[in-house]
Amino acid sequence: MYGIKSDETRRSYVSKLEFFFDFYKIEGNDIKEKSENFLEYTKKGKNITQKVTDLVLNYMYFHIQRAQKKEISMGTIRNFYKPIKLFCEMNNVVLNWKIISKGLPRGTQNANDRIPDEDDKLITSLRTAYAEELNLKKDIVSYSDLLDGLRLALKAYHF
Repeated sequence: MYGIKSDETRRSYVSKLEFFFDFYKIEGNDIKEKSENFLEYTKKGKNITQKVTDLVLNYMYFHIQRAQKKEISMGTIRNFYKPIKLFCEMNNVVLNWKIISKGLPRGTQNANDRIPDEDDKLITSLRTAYAEELNLKKDIVSYSDLLDGLRLALKAYHF
């Protein structure tokens, strides 16, 4: 796949794309033949854009059902969508990806517990004050830093 730089991502995308082709029993001995046969299908017939969109929608619905059965997580579903989208875009198969992606669930975000950069100096100052038995040195910690620290602590406490 031309549009992927990472070898690991390429391997994962090819595997998931082959899973899509196997789901619809696209003929071929390897991924290349299956890809060519799928592309041939996308170039013939009336309303082919709608037909291919329906194929992708049904395939994604299959994975949503798997997630509801707890076979995979909700966040994993998009990992099956992205290789198909990239493959189609790189091969000029025009689909309405907005319609397809609208029904996909969002995974939970676990990275919202990071400390914002602007509070990093404040936390360093408070740790220094704590390490020195709560003796605050005016050249290290300002009163505005202390007020910011109190604000941050109250915000994190969630009354």
